[in-house]
Amino acid sequence: MTALLAFNFRQTVVGAGFQCLLTECIFPLDEQDSQTAQQTLSLFDRNVAGVLQVTAKVLELWFLSIACSMVYNILIRLLGHGTLPAQ
Repeated sequence: MTALLAFNFRQTVVGAGFQCLLTECIFPLDEQDSQTAQQTLSLFDRNVAGVLQVTAKVLELWFLSIACSMVYNILIRLLGHGTLPAQ
């Protein structure tokens, strides 16, 4: 995540070829080898997108748990009890 922010501040385009930021991307002149290189880059990009989606979901669940905890604590204080009643 920090790397993406750094790339954003440097105004680096992160898109079709995220791996090109990490390694040198030289496409062969042969059409078959070029297609193979593009497929490899596409697979890497898909994997990076998947990792970012999982990270976003984990952060969403973390924020949800904190929000639920805050609501619970506010309800406890408003009711003036140590715990919520059973019914």
